Amino acid sequence: MKKLSFSIFIIALVLFSGCTFLTSQQGPTLLNITEPDEVTTPEITTVEPVTPDAAQTWQGEGFSFTYPAIYTADEQGLWDEERYELHMNPPENCEVCSLPSVEVKTSTTDQTLDQYILADFDLPGETLDEMSQETGIPYDQILMGDNAVTHIRVDDMFAITGYYIQKGTTILSFKVYFDEDNNDELAEILSSLKFE
Repeated sequence: MKKLSFSIFIIALVLFSGCTFLTSQQGPTLLNITEPDEVTTPEITTVEPVTPDAAQTWQGEGFSFTYPAIYTADEQGLWDEERYELHMNPPENCEVCSLPSVEVKTSTTDQTLDQYILADFDLPGETLDEMSQETGIPYDQILMGDNAVTHIRVDDMFAITGYYIQKGTTILSFKVYFDEDNNDELAEILSSLKFE
């Protein structure tokens, strides 16, 4: 019996030694220790707070107004991003790519406001009332800020909406081409209009 116990002890010792030897040859399998010089820190991403676009100022001869920074301004008027891209890189045969989102124009004239608007749209009649009766094109006068504004919409090849203000012999016009999606913005612009 002592021989059997001794034999079992020897076999267990050999098995234990063999397992220990094999494990030491394979290296650690459960732990992957990184050396201190290999430690990396995660990148920190900062999120800028969203702030509303600041207003810009258009300074004309004898007048000024503010407009949202979503527009690019030049001597023709105000361009939203899409229209400005079309203007700067027009596709072939694009006749309307030179039209800004809002055309801004000033004129010094001896014409009445009615005569100026009729000539600007090439409409018949001597007055806006006469034109409206003849063509059915409506117009109205609205107060925006401190300014009385004549508003007219003409649908020809595409919709054109005009806003006209007269101060003495100066007529300031804002024309919106195609649609009036920016009605609220345009109301803010016209309400900010100041004459010097």
